[in-house]
Amino acid sequence: MAEVLRYFGFPHSSFSALPMPVSLELGPLSFPSSVLLTLVAVFVGAWLGCWLARRLQTAPVEPLFWRIVFWALVVSRGAYVLLYRDAYLVDPWTMLDVRDGGFEPWSGLAAVWVLTLWYVLRGKVAGRPLMGAMTAMTAVGVAGLMALQMPAGGGQPLPGLQMRTLDGQAVSLQAFAGRPVIVNLWATWCPHCVREMPVLAEAQRQHPELAVVFVDQGEEVLRVRRFLESRGLGQLQNVLMDPQREAGRHFGVRALPTTLFFGRDGQLQEIRIGAVSKATLQARVERLLE
Repeated sequence: MAEVLRYFGFPHSSFSALPMPVSLELGPLSFPSSVLLTLVAVFVGAWLGCWLARRLQTAPVEPLFWRIVFWALVVSRGAYVLLYRDAYLVDPWTMLDVRDGGFEPWSGLAAVWVLTLWYVLRGKVAGRPLMGAMTAMTAVGVAGLMALQMPAGGGQPLPGLQMRTLDGQAVSLQAFAGRPVIVNLWATWCPHCVREMPVLAEAQRQHPELAVVFVDQGEEVLRVRRFLESRGLGQLQNVLMDPQREAGRHFGVRALPTTLFFGRDGQLQEIRIGAVSKATLQARVERLLE
C-alpha cells in the first residue's frame, strides 16, 4: 500500500509489513492503487455531502465541493513542482504532465480546509453538508495514507532471480545488493518505457552509488540491442534479459513500465507503475540515498 503514499510525493518513513496490491488488473488494463484509493476518498466525501444536503434540505454542495477538490489538486501539484523546480525547468512542459504522479499531499489538504472554511464563514454554502463532505474525504484519505505506511510487497528482499546480460552471461539480481537498487521492468514495444528510459539512463550516469538495472520483459536479445543502438543507449549498463517475465510474476505486476526501489538493506521500499519523470525520479532517488 505504500505506492499511494509515494505516488503523491509523501516523504519516506519507517514502515511495517502488511502489503496491498500496487494495482488492480482488469484484463490488459492496470490501475494503480494510488489512483483508486484517491478516487474512493473523493467520492465518499461527495456522496456524504449530497446525502447531508438532502437530509438537511439545504442547497446542493456539489459545485463547491468539486471546485475545492480541483483547486486543492492544483495547489498540491504546484507545491510539488516548486519543490523540484530544477528538474521541471529542464523540460517545463512536464509541469503539466500529471501522469508522473508528482503531488504534495499536505499542501493539497491544507488548501481543502482553507477553502472550505472560507466558503462556510462567508455564508456561501450550508456549513454542515460541506464540512461533513470534507471531513469524510479527509478521514478516508488520511486513514488510507496511514495504512499505506507499509512496505510495497511486504518488504520483499531483492530476489535471487537469474537473468542474462546482452552478452549471455548469467547474473542474479542479488548481485546488486549492498547498495540502493532501482529495477526497471520494461519492453521495447512499450511507449511509456521508451519515454522514461532517458531519465533512468541519466540517473545511472549521475549516481554511480546506485545500481539502476533494466530488466527487459519477454523479448529477444537482438531486438533489444537494435532498440538501444537506435536510441543512442548502446552504453547503458545493467541491461538484463528476462524472456519468461519471471520478475513480473515474482512481484505480481504485469503493467509496464514498473520500477522497483530497493534500499541499502536489500528490502523493497516502493513499486512505481507507469513512467517516471525527472522530478519524480529525483524525489525517489533522494529517499533511497538518505
